[in-house]
Amino acid sequence: MRSARDWAAARGIEYRFLDDSFFNRCPDWYRAKVQSNVLLMSDLARLMVARELLDESFDRAIWIDADLLIFAPAAFDVQVTAGFAFCRELWVGPQGGKFVGWSRVNNAVCAFDRGHPFLDFYIDAAQRTVRQSMQTPDPLAVGTKFLTGLNEITPVPLIGGVGTLNPITMEHLSRGSLEPLREYRKKFAQPIAAANLCWSFRGKSIQGVTMTDAIYQGAVDRLLGDAGREISGI
Repeated sequence: MRSARDWAAARGIEYRFLDDSFFNRCPDWYRAKVQSNVLLMSDLARLMVARELLDESFDRAIWIDADLLIFAPAAFDVQVTAGFAFCRELWVGPQGGKFVGWSRVNNAVCAFDRGHPFLDFYIDAAQRTVRQSMQTPDPLAVGTKFLTGLNEITPVPLIGGVGTLNPITMEHLSRGSLEPLREYRKKFAQPIAAANLCWSFRGKSIQGVTMTDAIYQGAVDRLLGDAGREISGI
């Protein structure tokens, strides 16, 4: 979170930290339907906060996830040319005995301009997605799945430079093995200045890796060092 605060200060952007009370912006029925799932509540609450800030007279609201590390701040830029923007995501995982990458859209970093209708549309669509679900919604239903599906219908403006690192890449990185990260950077096909570290995996076994604090800390240390400089081009 300090990396986001420092980046904002360097760009002359007002920074506001939100604690868990921001989940209270989700209606009671929504919280009950998603069974207080943090991802689903955060997906809606960040939109409600953005609307509050724009109503407060700010021209633009930028959301940055707490588990996003801006390791090359000089190279990280949130460009918004269409009134709103979300993250380009490359997710790598096993399929058919080999690793493949899927291009998706996520909201780890997102931005909304005052007066653009997309924010109200997304707030309404998020609530209707949950309300009309016949069961507890998929944790990605309002975020990555919704945005990726929307992008297949009509192109969503994308913020570049944010890598979504999968557990195997982070585990290798934490040990100082950089080859998986280099391969990720090659497939990403542009400099990477920030990393979505997927803190929701903490303590879970994903892709055969148990995501311990040591893996997260090791990945952060490498990204703040030579590995980060290599993939950012700084």
